[in-house]
Amino acid sequence: MKDYLKNYFRDWNTFEKLFLLIGLALTVISTILCQGDLIQLIYSSAFLTCAILFSKGKVELYIFNLIGTLCYAWISLRQHYYGEVFINLGLHLPICIYGLFRWLKNTDSASHTVTINTLSNKMIILAFLSQIPLAFVYYAVLKYFNTDQIYLSVMSVVFSTLAIFFQAGISIWSLYCYTLVDTTVASMWLLPILKGDLSLIPVLICPALLVISDLYGIYNWKRLQKQQEKEKNEG
Repeated sequence: MKDYLKNYFRDWNTFEKLFLLIGLALTVISTILCQGDLIQLIYSSAFLTCAILFSKGKVELYIFNLIGTLCYAWISLRQHYYGEVFINLGLHLPICIYGLFRWLKNTDSASHTVTINTLSNKMIILAFLSQIPLAFVYYAVLKYFNTDQIYLSVMSVVFSTLAIFFQAGISIWSLYCYTLVDTTVASMWLLPILKGDLSLIPVLICPALLVISDLYGIYNWKRLQKQQEKEKNEG
């Protein structure tokens, strides 16, 4: 087991290791100090691990994605953020399963890193345009369920739909969209905290850290894509 972990973390740089360790430490400390619960701790830990694995293009991210998705849906349900529940159970889970098979099929056996795909401009534009009419549908559904922070919830649904679509397509656009998602989600959880619900601080810390991971992921995927294109041309 020790040798396996040593070999697994061999291609991790200092930033990646520190991000994971510090992020997990902050999550545990904030959960204890703010009297958070076990579900919040599992959610934050799972998504932090998922985020750094995603930035490295590792297919194992889907294990932690599944755990974090289920926990976050429960936390959101308790807070009456029905849009977040809808995103996670109605969109994340099915596309997560599809994405897992896509990533497994396109993961290099030697480097254990996914081969990044370049989508056409037409597909990218159509994906964004498709969300304009759907945004009105999301709004109507969320309003029916009396969702708190409805405008931020609609934005979260729109960006999340795009993010998981591009993630399944193994495109760097997923990281651009996840940056918007996590910024929106952080804003959603900040509002009740400002009103005095300090127990939600651990939930806020996670998307705040995820924004950092998203930005790093954009940088790293660009680097990986150049490396993969170079290897392809040389081969």
